[in-house]
Amino acid sequence: MNTASVTHWSTLDYEPGEQFVAWDSALNDNYGSWISDHSRPKTFNAQVERIEKGSMRVIKCRCEPCKGTRPARLAKAERDHFAVVQLVKSGKEVMVIDEAEHLLEAGDLIVWDSTRPMMFDVRSELDKVSLVM
Repeated sequence: MNTASVTHWSTLDYEPGEQFVAWDSALNDNYGSWISDHSRPKTFNAQVERIEKGSMRVIKCRCEPCKGTRPARLAKAERDHFAVVQLVKSGKEVMVIDEAEHLLEAGDLIVWDSTRPMMFDVRSELDKVSLVM
């Protein structure tokens, strides 16, 4: 029987000056290629739990406000193409996909894929669950 692997990650494992850089790396490891906003706070709080089995991943993510973009050049260069079903449990996030803006709040669900140019803007502390396939 093939069992799932579970990984826990937190910015609390890093020094305050290194937390946002570590978050930037965790963001890319879990959600593909992104360019984070250049305004890097001194401290940044985020936790990720990743449950992986085969080609499916469930990612539970909590983070403070932040922004990022996936420009067309990154979307086209993405090696692994995947789709994401994302449920916002609490907080507020704006996602812009193909120039359409989506305001996501608690209970909202969105489907996106790694081949599309997009941006995100977490406006308040966010708690979300994503199914990546």
